[in-house]
Amino acid sequence: NFLYVQQGQNIITYSVNTTTAVTKKLGTLGTAYNGATNITINRSGSFLYLLGFSPAIEYFTVYSLTAAGVPHAKPIQTLVVKPALMKFFIHPNGKIAYAFFHWTQVVDGTTEYASDIVLFTINAKTGKLTNTTKPVASYPLNASDWPNTEGMNRKGTVLYTDVESLTIN
Repeated sequence: NFLYVQQGQNIITYSVNTTTAVTKKLGTLGTAYNGATNITINRSGSFLYLLGFSPAIEYFTVYSLTAAGVPHAKPIQTLVVKPALMKFFIHPNGKIAYAFFHWTQVVDGTTEYASDIVLFTINAKTGKLTNTTKPVASYPLNASDWPNTEGMNRKGTVLYTDVESLTIN
């Protein structure tokens, strides 16, 4: 088992003994997320997906992993996404993922909230992401708040929000 930890602009890879919980540092990856305070880390198969922010854009970098689980230094993909991507969940099958975009808009002097859940596909062989830009669910503008995304069940059949649970076909 592996643990990936953000430390400043670096991602540290540790192996974890599942019996003793003892960790061993395996490697450090320096990222290009200059000034990022929070990088979202996802692993699927032999690939590591990092979602981060530069001062001007929001983007994923995808890294292939060594047999020891350490990311190679050079990313295999950089994919720019529209700002407002808040959470990203990879389906257990490793072939699709869901991105949760949230934004606000002022309507008649009141800030209202909206969001979309957008489908991404993953090439299982190359690890590369494709943004289909197709919302699988949309939450229209409202004055209360956008849904908080809680996660996905272990089978990948349900996405949880604090508004509703969405069954995935």
